[in-house]
Amino acid sequence: MNLSVQHARFQEHLIAITSGILLALLIPNRAAAAVTTATNSGSWHSSSVWNNGVPANGDEAHIMSGRAISLTNSTAFLSSLTVSNNATLTFYGTGGAGTGIVLFATSVWVSGVVTHGTNMADNTNAAGLWVPDNCVWIIGSNMTVAAGGAVHGDMRGYRGGTNYTRGKGPGGTLGTVNWVTGGAGYGGRGGNAGSAGGVEYGSMTDPCDPGSGSGADHGGGFAGGGLVRLQLIGPLTVNGRISANGQNGSNRGGGGSGGGIYIECLTIEGSGLICANGGSNDCSYGSGGGGGGRIAVHYNTSAQSNLPAKPMLIVAANQGSGPSGAFGTGSWGAPGTVWLPDANLLWTNWQGGRLVIPGLTNWVPDNLVVSNGILSFPDGFLFATTNDLVLMNYGGGVEITNSPSLSVGRNLVLTNGGRLRVWSMGTNALPTDYGTVVSVSGCVYVATNSGIYLAAHGVDGGAPLVRASELNIRPDGIVSADGLGWPGGTNTAQNGFGPGGGEKNYSGGGYGGHGAGARSGFGQTYGSADEPLLPGSGGGGPGGPGGGLIRMEISNSATIDGMISANGGTMTYGGSGGGINIRTRSFGTAFGKILAEGGTGSSKGGGGGRIALRYETSDLFAGTISVTNGGTGSNTGGVGTIYRAGSGGYTLVVRGEPARHEAASPYDYGTHCIGAGLTVTDTIPVVAEQTATTRFYCVGWHITNAAGMLKASGTSTQAVFTMDENPLTLVWKWTNQFYLNAAAATNGTLSANPSGWHTNGVTVQCTAMADSGYEFLRWNGNDITPAQALESSISVVMDRPRNLTAYFCDTGATSRAWTGIGNWFSPTNWNPPGIPSP
Repeated sequence: MNLSVQHARFQEHLIAITSGILLALLIPNRAAAAVTTATNSGSWHSSSVWNNGVPANGDEAHIMSGRAISLTNSTAFLSSLTVSNNATLTFYGTGGAGTGIVLFATSVWVSGVVTHGTNMADNTNAAGLWVPDNCVWIIGSNMTVAAGGAVHGDMRGYRGGTNYTRGKGPGGTLGTVNWVTGGAGYGGRGGNAGSAGGVEYGSMTDPCDPGSGSGADHGGGFAGGGLVRLQLIGPLTVNGRISANGQNGSNRGGGGSGGGIYIECLTIEGSGLICANGGSNDCSYGSGGGGGGRIAVHYNTSAQSNLPAKPMLIVAANQGSGPSGAFGTGSWGAPGTVWLPDANLLWTNWQGGRLVIPGLTNWVPDNLVVSNGILSFPDGFLFATTNDLVLMNYGGGVEITNSPSLSVGRNLVLTNGGRLRVWSMGTNALPTDYGTVVSVSGCVYVATNSGIYLAAHGVDGGAPLVRASELNIRPDGIVSADGLGWPGGTNTAQNGFGPGGGEKNYSGGGYGGHGAGARSGFGQTYGSADEPLLPGSGGGGPGGPGGGLIRMEISNSATIDGMISANGGTMTYGGSGGGINIRTRSFGTAFGKILAEGGTGSSKGGGGGRIALRYETSDLFAGTISVTNGGTGSNTGGVGTIYRAGSGGYTLVVRGEPARHEAASPYDYGTHCIGAGLTVTDTIPVVAEQTATTRFYCVGWHITNAAGMLKASGTSTQAVFTMDENPLTLVWKWTNQFYLNAAAATNGTLSANPSGWHTNGVTVQCTAMADSGYEFLRWNGNDITPAQALESSISVVMDRPRNLTAYFCDTGATSRAWTGIGNWFSPTNWNPPGIPSP
């Protein structure tokens, strides 16, 4: 629809309500208002529906519970309208003029449902414009959406395509024959899949379009969200829901985009929900997510600021998710827009959308929790928190684009699927060698299934820098720059981008290692091994992107049990691995992965990236570090580089032989920087990982120098030595022990009970002695040979836990009867007690 024409129509109706209410409702001595109730379902305009006639100017209208009313023309100027619990009022248009249907009422109360019909347009009009034919449009003075009530256009926007056809609406996507389609767009672009995601369209300040539908394969696409317009000269209270959500997609059709919500009011209050989310596609494979819709809330800034309490509303214009596991890829839609006139409604529990506030260039809340959606800011926006920033629940996160900084006053916490995505500024116009700085005064904590995604600038390679006091990445948490470096060539006529970009239709990208097929000027190595400051390069077209650059400065400890990854992307020609550059006081004991691997490439692979890990006191990371080249056979790139070093002093390496057990103190397993000439005392527990039958036992230590020469040794669990050479290696020596449980049954003893812990492989002697009047019968236990079982003195090798019991019997013949069940060799199972003699 032509936005200027549509906006003019809205202004005409707004003038009508202000004059109409004043003249028709507020003039003294007018006739008393009638009360009319919808006692039947049907058309609003049918007298048979109402008990006191179709509502006229000044009337109070009530829709009873369980009644469904359709509105196909504008109403009279009502004094009030009440939509009761379980009642439904539906706006239905009749062509392009359908959006001219308006409900006029001084006061509106909704505890049931107010909605509209699906937008049925198949094509643009003669002017090339998409014209909506349905929306909810209410003009009045004050309005309340009660808890449990809803005013919505969910899945009632433009329809999805059918039988391989394009989805309807300006942001509709193409149909495909390959099972998957892109998500539709509106306030944010749709996610890419078998077809490109739908485009953005419409106005941020005056949304007057519904959302668009996705294209289809041989099935059907999915509808966008509808359109809700509320224009009030008084307050709006929302304790229920105002929504225009897109329809969820599937593996064969993308999600519909979120719709439009436009609100004018004096003030807005309540604890409800206002949302225009794109439809998701949570299949393990399949189509793209829908883009978020558009929400604009126009209130009187002075009146809003004078409210006694800030509303606890949840506002969201989230993007729809792409296939599960694909967060951070193009298959997700982009967040929609949330327009506000000022910062009065910057909620501290945000559910997502791209924030747009005229003139607002920065925001510094105290604490902020972002849950179930993406909070996105315009380019260059400065965002900071005084205390904690918590990103939580699947898809809950923050996006920073082309901004110089993100500052967190205390801790940055990502949990339950929370995400932070940073698109760096370029560095060409900056005095720094980084693009965007993420500064965290406390800890960066990345929980399981949560992640940080750092994207380099696609032109000059400027990348984010993360500064924090501590870094803690839990198992299956991730900091990723996979495929977020310089792009690959898009086709066979385009070279890959970046200093090591691959040659078009010939080679993979290079960085720490050369790309497969590298030749003069293409796919070459570049950058510094000990100070990587650049991302990876793209493969020659069609090529995968290079890995990005993950650069971190951690003033205390970095513990990496999850993954830090800057791998190259895979296409015909793989992108190179990216760069990982971490400086910290110490790397804590951890067993995660640090990867900058080349992209595989179906033809030729990319080279490995560059990893540099610097520490001041200790490096206890014991996980995987890899800069493996991409490709297979003769089409592999070169292996990248790994630099790992302390910043000063002599180096002490602590390890376990044949493996590490327990933790040494103060110098645990790993690498430490210690002053030259200092005397070192290190201790370790004597026993490790003890169970009832197995344990490890420290049998001593030794020190060697760089040439492998023995410097000192001992058999205790305390090592004392001097750092008089560089480097030195301290080895704690371990063996495993097994428990022997040896016992004598009734009427005998063991000559010297050998029960206890014994080192693996030793031989233990066990001798049984019978009491007077009895004789040795046999041994019973695990892995005793038949011959050993009949010898009173046996030798057993302690190569496993063992249980041995010696049994005895009378020297003379005695008649005994079996009285129990179970063990033959239990004397109490016989009468008289005792074990029968042979």
